[in-house]
Amino acid sequence: MKDAKCRTCVVACALLLAGARAFVVNPTLLSSRAPGGGSAAAVGTSGRTGSLSMAAPLEGAHGMRSRFLPVDQMDDEVFAPRIVQVAGVLPEITVADIMAVGFTPAPEMGMWQYDFSDPEGPQLGTVAVPGGEQVFKMKEPVAIVCPNDDLNIQMPNDEKAEMLLVIDRANREFEFGKFFLWDTPSDGLVVRYFEGEPTPGFACVGRVGIVLAPFLPSMAKKSSGFEEEDY
Repeated sequence: MKDAKCRTCVVACALLLAGARAFVVNPTLLSSRAPGGGSAAAVGTSGRTGSLSMAAPLEGAHGMRSRFLPVDQMDDEVFAPRIVQVAGVLPEITVADIMAVGFTPAPEMGMWQYDFSDPEGPQLGTVAVPGGEQVFKMKEPVAIVCPNDDLNIQMPNDEKAEMLLVIDRANREFEFGKFFLWDTPSDGLVVRYFEGEPTPGFACVGRVGIVLAPFLPSMAKKSSGFEEEDY
């Protein structure tokens, strides 16, 4: 029993130390899903990753000089928001109106949800973002899908994963040490912070509000054989 308690203490200390070193989630592109129901919807990833620049320097990236992106790790036991189509308004709405709209399948546990039901719109699609103070305060939130490597975020077992970067394009007021999306002359779009004045030629696109990281199968808790550790 003493050995089990010792092991529990060691694990707890390791977790605390890991947390102090910041969030490090590691990068397997999640496969696209075929559309479901009557709408062109997909769960997980779009299959059309808009990659940020891989050639951008690491200075000012996530994890440098104790600066970390506001990463929110999805949990496999939490139900993510679901996109639901609006059919109409009573009393004018008819049964035909109700039957005409498509539906979006529920997202997998630990994943967010995309909707691609408006192919004619300027947006690639729509995504359900978990609510919270950060998202609530954004004036013009825009979501961008990008590989974790482009954000310098490592996933477990060096897997590759698509992250959901949400920026506020209305917030371009520069602050030292805060992460922004920049349009650069040679490296395209990059996410960086600056301790001093921004690099000349860098144009601010918007401030990073939140980064969503998916829950991958490799993150599932494995049984250790000790009840104290598996609780």
